Amino acid sequence: QLLVECSVENATQGSIYLSSSRLDCAEGLKATLLSGADDDGGGSSMQLLKKGGSHSLVFTVTSSDDSLDSLAIRQLDAVGSLALGWHVPDGPSGCAEGHAIKVKPVPASLGLQGLDLQVLACPRQVKVEVPFQLEFEVTNRTSTAVEPRIHFDIRLMGAVRVHGATQRSLSRLEPNCSAKLPVELLVTIPGLHGLQGVFVCDGSSTTRAEFGVLCDVLAF
Repeated sequence: QLLVECSVENATQGSIYLSSSRLDCAEGLKATLLSGADDDGGGSSMQLLKKGGSHSLVFTVTSSDDSLDSLAIRQLDAVGSLALGWHVPDGPSGCAEGHAIKVKPVPASLGLQGLDLQVLACPRQVKVEVPFQLEFEVTNRTSTAVEPRIHFDIRLMGAVRVHGATQRSLSRLEPNCSAKLPVELLVTIPGLHGLQGVFVCDGSSTTRAEFGVLCDVLAF
């Protein structure tokens, strides 16, 4: 599945209501609104946006008939288009359609040759300012033993924060071996956030590996 976050901003000179939202998907896909909806999960609640104000909508996009696998979904150029219903207080209303939602490719790993880092499990959603746990796995694909450390660069992590020390050491890793490390994190603002700014360092070297966005964290 894909998680799609849309930030809707009021660019008018006054207040306006966001009255509905709909993601019209490409053929073979379907969208479900996860956040930004009313209490029953629909996309028709009235959201008042003041001048310059914004509102976040998060959709999950999946194959509608199992005709598209995960690889095919990731290779799409566009997911579909966003339709937004609007209403001016004591004034007209309408629907703005045709906002194309394109797929942004994830950059290739920038890691050290032979050292790999991945997130084994990520909660579907978390609460703002409430710590949650991710489990990281470091794999040594080199021909020599290493002493890896995971470093969290808070300057690059945005709204995601590590709960505790920003450097964590793992035990000595022999070739073709892996080590797991549970880490507590928290998110400071609502929305969909990519976990990045996480590096792997070899204790015997000053070189560090960075892996781009490791996973997406959805916070309410």
